[in-house]
Amino acid sequence: MELKFRHKDTWPLLAGILALIILGAGSVALTWRSIRHQEEGVEEHLLLAGNMALRGVEIDLLHGLRRFQRPGGESILLGLASELFRARVGEEDLLFLGLFGLEGQSLATSDPPIPPGVEAPPEAFLAPETLESLRSQGRFSAMAVFRGKQGFVVGLRVRAGMLRAGWESWRGPGHGMHGLPPAEDVPVYLVAVLDAEGQLARSAEFRRAAILQTGYVLGAGLALWGLAAAYSRRRGQARRVRELESFQSRLLDHMPDGLVTTSPDGEILTANRSALHMLDCGEGGLVGRRFADLPLGRAEADSDQTASEGEVTWKQYQCRGRSMEVLSLPVRDASGQETERLALIRDRTRIRELEQSLNEAERLAAIGSLAAGVAHEIRNPLSSLRGFAQFFADKLAGQDPFESFARTMVQEADRLNRVVGDLLYLSRPKEPCPTDVDVAELFASLARLLRFDLEHRQASLDTEVQAPTVWADPDGLRQVLLNVLVNALDEVPATGGRVRLVSVLAAGGVWIEVRDNGPGMTEEVRRRALEPFFTAKAKGTGLGLAIAQAVVRAHGGRILLDCPEGGGTLVRLYFPRAVQTEPTTG
Repeated sequence: MELKFRHKDTWPLLAGILALIILGAGSVALTWRSIRHQEEGVEEHLLLAGNMALRGVEIDLLHGLRRFQRPGGESILLGLASELFRARVGEEDLLFLGLFGLEGQSLATSDPPIPPGVEAPPEAFLAPETLESLRSQGRFSAMAVFRGKQGFVVGLRVRAGMLRAGWESWRGPGHGMHGLPPAEDVPVYLVAVLDAEGQLARSAEFRRAAILQTGYVLGAGLALWGLAAAYSRRRGQARRVRELESFQSRLLDHMPDGLVTTSPDGEILTANRSALHMLDCGEGGLVGRRFADLPLGRAEADSDQTASEGEVTWKQYQCRGRSMEVLSLPVRDASGQETERLALIRDRTRIRELEQSLNEAERLAAIGSLAAGVAHEIRNPLSSLRGFAQFFADKLAGQDPFESFARTMVQEADRLNRVVGDLLYLSRPKEPCPTDVDVAELFASLARLLRFDLEHRQASLDTEVQAPTVWADPDGLRQVLLNVLVNALDEVPATGGRVRLVSVLAAGGVWIEVRDNGPGMTEEVRRRALEPFFTAKAKGTGLGLAIAQAVVRAHGGRILLDCPEGGGTLVRLYFPRAVQTEPTTG
């Protein structure tokens, strides 16, 4: 079964995806920012350490010049700087110290002395862009690979005039310094290389921790989103199950057929609303009771109808005056074991009545065709016989008992002629011309016509008008009601007889009910009362109710006979506003 569900579950999934994207983007941005701040902090720390080292070297170099009292040659300053540089390397993570000129020429370094005649290798970190930065800004810093290690290069301009002034304060004015540029304002540069591997290792560790933390946050967010999506999906499935259960419950409760499921031992497990109505369970319900204890279950147990295994057969039963039809099927699990039994119940009372009505119509049609032929064959000789009987009655006037015999022949001929007329009407009923008939006026005219019969029977006729008009042929309606009222008067007791005539408004038409307080009808008489020539009276043709039924059917209505509680007979005539197939019983 396909079922369209009203609710959609896509919005929680989309909201979770959006939240996960925002969380991921925010976590990545924060992680990248933290790593960037950490790298900048490492560089600032290395730069600060390098600048402090260079300033310290510069101060130590000046102080050394003042304390150094040994006279020497022109290169004593550079020698002093080299010794100072070599003494400082290894302290404060310094890998290299050097003093360089304007074009990058090495004046003094912390490296061991180079033998004479050997040219010093150019320093890789003194690239042209490095010298340009030193010339333009007086300082330089950058990460670089120094002799296989990660280092941080710091350069600082030192004014040559400051060194020259320190030299002259020791040697006296006019003594030059070999190796320094001649102009006082031409700068020289102190360059230091710091060991950055420890700082970079800590920065890398921080980076790994930040990335792992971000991955953990994203993983946790993804896991939470998965749990939320699973919960949302489970909740959506539960809602679909509830909607499906509600739909199936409504569907089963509004089925016109009764539906009952029983356990293998016959206990009723479920029952829909139609089953409750059909089985007349009252307020006690059906669930928990045994199906065999119900009237229909007992009727099924008493029935000799059998079906072979696996055969799907509708079984019909008579239960409490109703025709019921039951289909019983086993419900099996995956292993083929019978777990429940399913019973579908149909009330075929209405269909059975229609079938009986159809059979009666077919019989009436056959009888009508036969009666029409017989009536034509009888009427002509009957007219001759009545004429001769009347002739003899007139000739034998005053000659008893011959006159009495002749008069009896005339009366019986007239009665037979009326029977022939009824047969002809039954075979070819007149096409009705319906119009709005005033019910109150109709009831009053019937009361006037039956006044002498009512007085003779010492009976009363009570009328009640609930429906003011009825759509019917006036002559046909009067003929039907006269036949029914005459039959009712024949059944009332000798004294205290009472006939009630009522019009009731119903959906799509009007019911006219005739009820007497006579002894009522047996089931056999009620079942055959509408058949032609059937009568329970000592005198009668059995055509009155058959003609009444033909007239009512010509109007598109129906006639019902019942024996209500309290005795008597109830005849109900339905006349619709327009011709329809079958009206409801109101």
